[in-house]
Amino acid sequence: MKRTLKTLGTAILIGSVGLPVAGCAYPTTETVQGGESSAIYFQSFPADAVVMVDGQSAGTVGDFDGGANTLAVLPGTHEVVISQNGTVIHNKTVFVGRNSALKISR
Repeated sequence: MKRTLKTLGTAILIGSVGLPVAGCAYPTTETVQGGESSAIYFQSFPADAVVMVDGQSAGTVGDFDGGANTLAVLPGTHEVVISQNGTVIHNKTVFVGRNSALKISR
């Protein structure tokens, strides 16, 4: 009987020490993806060429010259297609990092 109580006491002691330590193993902060300034801009394409990003029309190349005008996108992978007069002149899958601007040129 003494042995059982001693074993039980040891188990309680280990359990009471182990639980608080195990609780510290999980992160307590929240990770947020995305960035307000992730963008794409274009160089060396005709200004009137049409820009499509992930199958959606975004405007023309001239709208996103990289000066004050960039195309805001979410961080991650995107398919960028540039066409002029119905002909695709550039088609590329790109990765845009968080809080960065990616230049696409010929």
